[in-house]
Amino acid sequence: MTYVEAWARAFALTFVTEAVVAGALLRSVEPRLGRRLLVVLFAQLVTHPAVWFIYPRLFTSQGTALAVAEAWALLGETVFYAVVFPRLGAQRAFLTSLAANGLSYGLGELGYLLGVLLRAPRTAAPCRRESSAKNASSKTPSTRIE
Repeated sequence: MTYVEAWARAFALTFVTEAVVAGALLRSVEPRLGRRLLVVLFAQLVTHPAVWFIYPRLFTSQGTALAVAEAWALLGETVFYAVVFPRLGAQRAFLTSLAANGLSYGLGELGYLLGVLLRAPRTAAPCRRESSAKNASSKTPSTRIE
């Protein structure tokens, strides 16, 4: 599985999980389910790629990368929800983000432990280029998770 495929799988799980949690918690400020789901999707599109593609490469410490990436997701989504739904207020936006991110993080870790998901890299160099006979002939190397 390529790194991008692993990210897409994790993104899908994150979106579904956070859509259920945040979608329910945002109902008081937005009655339309479709709009709530789109807001959750866009919040994920703002934060999730950075969690997987940027923060792991900025820090050599796994713990630091994890802490900064998760803080980014929590605070980024808090701001996103507060701006899109001003009636929600900063505190409720934070609690909504905390509940959604907490559950999606926990399910992601469970998926990793069960072997269903691959974990986002926690180091500066999470993947390497591999060349196989097939890739060498097409001159298009694939990026695979180690």
